[in-house]
Amino acid sequence: MAPLNRKDQGGKPLYSWRFAEYLTWPVPLPHDLHWTVKEYQHYRESVSLYLFCNEGESETFVFAMGGPDTAFDQTNPTLVKSLQEDLILFADVYQSKTHWMQPGDFNVETLPDQINVPGGLGLEDYPGFFVCFVDGQIWWLSDETPVGIVKRFCTITGARKADRKILEPYCREIYQANKEHLMWLNQSR
Repeated sequence: MAPLNRKDQGGKPLYSWRFAEYLTWPVPLPHDLHWTVKEYQHYRESVSLYLFCNEGESETFVFAMGGPDTAFDQTNPTLVKSLQEDLILFADVYQSKTHWMQPGDFNVETLPDQINVPGGLGLEDYPGFFVCFVDGQIWWLSDETPVGIVKRFCTITGARKADRKILEPYCREIYQANKEHLMWLNQSR
């Protein structure tokens, strides 16, 4: 899998996967600079881009599930095609306090055990939260969803053992994303 953050030669994070996704669009920008540099100022301060944040805001509402035994585990990388379909890749984050270009995501080891707490699962603008699975399904889960059940689908091992059907009683609606559009997900890794 692609790393969550691009890093410089010294290992310092440059920018988030969200900005890496943006850089796959036909924009004439360098790809090797820190997200706070002058060259990115227009995009950093723009409020018209709301793919990963609400219109008029720059704080992201989506985090990837990072940490050990996740799709983004850089210590033990897994081929995208080998990932369980029931594995959660992304989810809504409540009060992320993270600019959409800034490195920052969930860590499965420290994911809060409650919905709608700062830095945890949830959203301020509507009830519930969305999760995106490897197969591209996006489930809108209710605020009553036990975080313990959601956590089963955040690690490769947990997703292998669990069945997504246990989330169905909490699911408000299901959407299908086209994962082919996520260009930064290197399918060969």
